Amino acid sequence: MDAKTILPVLREYAPDDVYAQSVVYRPVADGLGLFLASVAPTESGTVGVRYLMARDVAANGIAETALFETAYANLTEGLRVNGVEDEGQTFLALEREGGFAASALGLPDFHAQAAEWLSAPRLFAGFPD
Repeated sequence: MDAKTILPVLREYAPDDVYAQSVVYRPVADGLGLFLASVAPTESGTVGVRYLMARDVAANGIAETALFETAYANLTEGLRVNGVEDEGQTFLALEREGGFAASALGLPDFHAQAAEWLSAPRLFAGFPD
């Protein structure tokens, strides 16, 4: 696996989800988690997502902390955060070539930075698709 393909993938999370428990992940908020995956184009032109299984990571002696640091660095490469005004409100629009920009919500410092940018103590997230 190429380290450059490792990304955090924001997806639904439930504590009783057996599959979720077998993947390397971190909870983000109620019902959401960041799951580590190798993300790369397939031969057919789609995006392939292969989740990193906790047992494989442990068997290879790889520290999950190091994997998350790598995934965070890969995600922030090319990530753009733009302020957008609409009806007197300021919103942040996240964009990243290759997708997965919504995963930025789980970056360790995202909430603090976004709250500062917006001068707001609370954040609400919406997903257009």
